Amino acid sequence: MSDATARNFLSRSAAAHDSRIAESSRPRPDSPALSDRANQWGVPPPALPGQSTVPTLPRTRALRVLVAEDNFANQLIAKTLLLRAGYDVTTANDGAQAARVSAEKSFDLILMDIEMPELSGLEVTEHIRSCAGPNQNTLIVALTAYGSATQRYVYRHSGINHVLTKPFKIARLETLLGRQVPAGIQTIAPAAADKDAMIDEETIVPLLEAAGKDGLATVIKSYWRSAYALHADIQDAHEVFDRDRLQKSAHALKGASINIGLPGIARLAAQLQNAKTETAPQLLSALDDVLAKSRKALSQRMAQSP
Repeated sequence: MSDATARNFLSRSAAAHDSRIAESSRPRPDSPALSDRANQWGVPPPALPGQSTVPTLPRTRALRVLVAEDNFANQLIAKTLLLRAGYDVTTANDGAQAARVSAEKSFDLILMDIEMPELSGLEVTEHIRSCAGPNQNTLIVALTAYGSATQRYVYRHSGINHVLTKPFKIARLETLLGRQVPAGIQTIAPAAADKDAMIDEETIVPLLEAAGKDGLATVIKSYWRSAYALHADIQDAHEVFDRDRLQKSAHALKGASINIGLPGIARLAAQLQNAKTETAPQLLSALDDVLAKSRKALSQRMAQSP
């Protein structure tokens, strides 16, 4: 979601969501368009929201968390890290499934990707907040590669409580929740910044600790399948002048690459999101090169792991 898209969404949402989390005790008009879309997927119709307060998270049992994420590699990373940290994890593969699951099962926490097919993370959140379902007051944390002030404002006004930018890290989530980071989940101290680095050790090391070499290899295989599919989609979108599809695919590639610790690919994907038509071919050629270099670098890094 670009800043312009965020502002457009905010103008459509308007003041009805202004105090949803802290003080929403007054009814608001239903959103027929959103309700109709959500109901296509078997979600109960919206009801007027009651007092919307964030409950105290339980400490005597594992937290029940829903991970709503359409990119399988990203979903697998989040699930692996959460399970290792002792969470009870349910996953949803797109916005429609997230809406259905959240209408049927109670969670302590929902980790919501913003860009998802069928229903976006913002639309799912709006529906959850406007339905008298089991998660109307559940803590919702956005997982996104975006983090501008405008976008954070939009997220909060859709009913999202907090924002975590990718890469997803348990230590950051536990800090946000006011909980102690479990032993063995600490991240390494970051090395000196290297803008040309192919591998982000601060991301790779915790993934190896949580998933093990074989488990991370499975995640990496899933990432490369997704990365090359998104690369092809970006190229095709450029050829047919479909800027919206190009931006969405580049955004997905950026987020997945950040999560797996490949900053070179993420940087080029970010540039492609905002590229002018005349500069896109050069960036696409550079992306071919950085994909190959990153894959070689990651293979070498994995070979060094015990």
